[in-house]
Amino acid sequence: MKSKLQLPSRESYCYHRHRVNKSGKTNGSTAEGSMQGTVFLGFVDPRTIHFLSSTLEAYEGVAVVTTVDSDLGLVRIHAAPDCEDDVLAIIGAESKFTGWVPAEPA
Repeated sequence: MKSKLQLPSRESYCYHRHRVNKSGKTNGSTAEGSMQGTVFLGFVDPRTIHFLSSTLEAYEGVAVVTTVDSDLGLVRIHAAPDCEDDVLAIIGAESKFTGWVPAEPA
């Protein structure tokens, strides 16, 4: 019998969807010349973190995946400006395999 992956409680994690600048700071200011983008935080099956990262990074300049907690499968996806819809489409298309679940607000 195959056991289903049990994700931990997500109440303690925030769903981050905010603007970040080139240095990674989330100060909300939009200084000219700073790189803006959207950050998504969510859970995946830990065994699929590398797959998700490789898939998104294959689309050069669209997004970068950072592992926050490899045991929990918690990842942060930094989407480039104007690429948010593309990233959401890719995440959605691969969600059956990766088990993507957005982290919920605390």
